[in-house]
Amino acid sequence: MQKDIAQYPFVETGGLLLGRQDGDTLTVYQMVDGGQTYAKREKASFCYDYGYVQQQTDKICAWYKPEIGVIGVWHKHNCIGGDRPFSDADEIIHMQLLQKAEQSVLSILFESDKNTSACQMRTFVLQTDFNHICVEAEIIE
Repeated sequence: MQKDIAQYPFVETGGLLLGRQDGDTLTVYQMVDGGQTYAKREKASFCYDYGYVQQQTDKICAWYKPEIGVIGVWHKHNCIGGDRPFSDADEIIHMQLLQKAEQSVLSILFESDKNTSACQMRTFVLQTDFNHICVEAEIIE
């Protein structure tokens, strides 16, 4: 994620989070970036290269036994703060993930200052009732 954010400091970007849920614990093992060739990155929007993302997701998930799956998304906005962290487009993706997963999913949001490359990270657990809970995330490398 850091590499992708550094590569695209002044436009939005994102990708998928791959992992497992065990009880109340969501564990991310890998991530997939949004692609290069057909991904669309702009100041206020981002669209995945769906073919690339699907191919990478299938390949990476198959490496794990038992297999991992899509448990969330990560993305970057070019602003910090605000009363409403997610756009309508973000919420549509969240709803699709929740309906497919039938369990809680993660949404990691990086917010960057539009004038610098400084970023802050917020992690949300999105529950099946569409409630969003901002949580502290433990990062283990």
